[in-house]
Amino acid sequence: MFRSLLAAAAPRFDTNYIDQDDLEQRFLPAAANSLKAADHAKVSILLEVSLWLLQENGSLALSSGLRKAAEMGIRARQEKAKQSRMSKSGRVETTRDYEEGLTWLEASSKRLELFMLMLEV
Repeated sequence: MFRSLLAAAAPRFDTNYIDQDDLEQRFLPAAANSLKAADHAKVSILLEVSLWLLQENGSLALSSGLRKAAEMGIRARQEKAKQSRMSKSGRVETTRDYEEGLTWLEASSKRLELFMLMLEV
């Protein structure tokens, strides 16, 4: 699911199993491959689910790399999603789609931040 949503700059991933290192290096810092806020929200929500699954499986531990990757990705997705409003070539999405996508992205970003705080406990 990540492959179809991630930016071309995201490193190539050729296995079907994702571990903490994969999330830190490949997925958490990545933005979606489009300017649409909804696509960035989808990436963020997929990351939430992946983190929860690894945590539930006992395969996740807080590290400075994990926190840094999460923070970088949150910023990258928010900045790129907001570019759709500034696109000089015309609007990438309708105002309603933009606002809804941004709402979902912001909510997911907050949950990712809270998840990182939860790992500290």
